[in-house]
Parts: sequence; C-alpha cells; structure tokens
Amino acid sequence: MNKKRSVRQHFYTSKSIAVLLASIIMVMLFNGCSNTNAPQANSAASKSANASPTPQSAFERDLQYARSSQNFTKVYVFARKDGNTIESADGDLLKAKAPADPHIWWVLTDEKRRVIMCTYSDFAPQKLNSLREHFNVEDYTDR
Repeated sequence: MNKKRSVRQHFYTSKSIAVLLASIIMVMLFNGCSNTNAPQANSAASKSANASPTPQSAFERDLQYARSSQNFTKVYVFARKDGNTIESADGDLLKAKAPADPHIWWVLTDEKRRVIMCTYSDFAPQKLNSLREHFNVEDYTDR
C-alpha cells in the first residue's frame, strides 16, 4: 500500500509542478507579447507635452471650442467697458441686438467678464454700433 501511496503522491506532485510551469510560461508569453514600442511612444508624447507653449487661458480654450464646434462664420467677443462682470441685463441687451439667427451660440467666459457669440449671420450695422456704446466689441471672425 505504501508503494501505491507514494506513486499517487508523486503523480500529484508532478501534476502540480506541470501546472505551475505552464502558468509561468503563459505569464511570460503574455508579457513578452506586449508592444515594446509603447514606452517610446509614451515618452515621445510626454516630451511633446512638455515642449508645448504655456497653457492657454480659459478664454482661449473657450474661443477655440466655440470656433471649432459648428464652423460658425462669425465670431464676436463682448466685454463691458468698465471691466465688470456680465450681468443678466447685459445678456438681455446682447440678445436683443443679436442677428436673427436661430443657431447663435453664447459662451460666458473669462470669469464672466466676456461673452463669445458665434453665428452664421452678420449684425445689422446700427445694432452693432449700439452695442459698441455699452461693450468693447472684438471681431474674431478672421483671427
């Protein structure tokens, strides 16, 4: 009986070692198949991120987003002449004088000191001149 027991133990021990070796080989294969170029790509990406100029301001990011979102043909930026934040009455005035375009985008930016307006239509000259009495108006259409 001892001989049968030792043969069984030897069989189970051999089976355990075989499973362990198979597991180690599988792990090595999966790790060995990883993309060896990945660290180089990541390091190149980090180098280009470090080489980029100073970060954009919130206004510049908002302006870029507004420009690229719907391919608007006209982009204007309004700011109060006194430099204060844009109030709801200011917004009402802007909307009242805006072109009759149902697709106008308004973006309040720069800590509520500027409004970006994107549209497909031109302002009527008298309405734009009226807004210039209350706001600093910048045309960013071709910039």
